Amino acid sequence: MSKGFLLNIHLNYLDKKAYSGWDGKLPDPNLDSKSFQDRLWKDFEIWEQKNEDATISGVINSFRELANKATENDLVVITYSGHGAIDESSTYAEDKFTSDQAWCLYDGLFKDNHIHLLLSLFKKGTRVILFSFCCHSGSMYKTSVRQNETPPTWKAKFMPDSVSKKLPETSWINIALNKIGCKQDLQCSLKYIGACQNNQYSYSTGTGDAAQLAWWEAFDKNPKSPYINIFNNIFKFGLIRANQTPVYKNLSKDKIFNNEYAFKI
Repeated sequence: MSKGFLLNIHLNYLDKKAYSGWDGKLPDPNLDSKSFQDRLWKDFEIWEQKNEDATISGVINSFRELANKATENDLVVITYSGHGAIDESSTYAEDKFTSDQAWCLYDGLFKDNHIHLLLSLFKKGTRVILFSFCCHSGSMYKTSVRQNETPPTWKAKFMPDSVSKKLPETSWINIALNKIGCKQDLQCSLKYIGACQNNQYSYSTGTGDAAQLAWWEAFDKNPKSPYINIFNNIFKFGLIRANQTPVYKNLSKDKIFNNEYAFKI
């Protein structure tokens, strides 16, 4: 019998020592995690990494332990809520807007190529859904959305350039990931949902990330439907209220996974 696992990573603040004095405070990433826990707790084993626990090593260890535990046909849902960053020093040219995106973990940046390597640990046949509720969380998937005025109380979830230019190098992360068996090729069936495009900001509203709120509002329109249908409902019903365009990327060739309703174990 297949099992469900939920890993929530959220940061309401960062270690100022790691970010040149910037604490990165946000009002509601914990509420983004809570939104998933409140809905999925009955059927999912819940894992959490938050604030001081959401370090680079802590997140690596959680992915590794979860990948070891999850087997074929299990469903793994991973969410990140916090600041997103662009690494201007990156050599990974992804598109004309940016080189490398990264999660701002408690003690430093964790780049998208690092996340990709961790996802390679999941076994063939494991179903994985990754949500990134942060700035610069795009993919190659492109779409359009009506541009609306952003409410003045909302806070963009990006790392200032003045901070990013002073961060230490992170080559040790690749060495650590290689040691635990990370590879470039993914074996799992992956779906990715990002809060916005690479060149956009995501916003904390005070009650949760704008894209997280839109996701669940779209989900509630028709909960017994595939992920892509829920994603499309965000645009069909005009549920995004900020200048951010959520993204959906399906990297799964599993026809059953692609057609089953969201969060089905």
